[in-house]
Amino acid sequence: MKHLILYTLALCPVFFATSVWAHHSVNYHFDPDTSWEIEGVVKEFHFQNPHSGLVVEVANAEGETVIWEVETVGRSTLQKQGWTNNQFVPGQRVKVSGFLGRREEHSLYLRRAEYTDGSTTGFVYGQLAQPLSPEDIDEDTEIQTTPLGNWVRAVAATGPAEIGRERPDDVHPQMANLTEAGWLAADKYDPTTDDPSLECRLPSIVRVWGQPDFSPTNIRQEGDIVTIQHEMFDVVRNAYIGQSGPPENIVPNVLGHSIGWYEGETLYVETKGFVEGILLPHPGVPHSDRLTILEKFSVDQLTGALRMEWTATDPLYFSEPLTGDRLFVRSDIPVDKFDCQY
Repeated sequence: MKHLILYTLALCPVFFATSVWAHHSVNYHFDPDTSWEIEGVVKEFHFQNPHSGLVVEVANAEGETVIWEVETVGRSTLQKQGWTNNQFVPGQRVKVSGFLGRREEHSLYLRRAEYTDGSTTGFVYGQLAQPLSPEDIDEDTEIQTTPLGNWVRAVAATGPAEIGRERPDDVHPQMANLTEAGWLAADKYDPTTDDPSLECRLPSIVRVWGQPDFSPTNIRQEGDIVTIQHEMFDVVRNAYIGQSGPPENIVPNVLGHSIGWYEGETLYVETKGFVEGILLPHPGVPHSDRLTILEKFSVDQLTGALRMEWTATDPLYFSEPLTGDRLFVRSDIPVDKFDCQY
């Protein structure tokens, strides 16, 4: 018998998201329809999570020095592709092309950089891991059907129009299920400035599953405790198998309190005890402290892919449950420390 980690890997061009060095959706801050190129001297290079960035001094037509802020993906993604904290050094002359900022006059989202010797650097945003099709699996293939293990996202977004709304003013389908109270809360939230990620705070346990890059998640069990550990934001959650619900003295928080159970090999995790917050920071779906999230983890017995399906109910803010899912494949990429900075 042979054991097979079931995925194929495809790499796609870089498409990103954010204002300077904070984590959010691309189309709220940069215009993918407007490409721009600058040439100048590196003043600073910040190699960090959730996004790295350059400060570049550029001479304008009048010969005056203009400061440009250039954003890239985070250190966790870049390190896995060979980048170091010396990828750019102060005093180095570079040519940078990317998406022009929507609001900040001199901001750019990097897609490509060229050095004076003609060499270039870039990176891949998203491990487009694809589960193998049944035709690729023979009788000697052994499939692990437990949801426990290390996982990375499969089929990540391949372009900025596929991340969040197509444009900041489009209506997201999840917003259609908001109650009047939900809309009142949503109207107080600005996705360009109020995203908790801007201050390295986790928006929600749903959001952390949506990272379309090399960020792994580990699911493990010890005794009656299932631990879900995400690299993103260094999130660690425990689900208590056999508990009937959260304890009476629980202090509400952004992670809530989770209980779990199995139906066959399918794992269910139910979480309550949240503080009021934002379920989906883009487009800005709020939730009250009466939110309940049910996650279902099932492994396809033919391909070994993990499907995480979530259902969010909130009698105060949602007229109907909100749902979504994500597909994952097994990975040997270990969970590393995220160490978010802003």
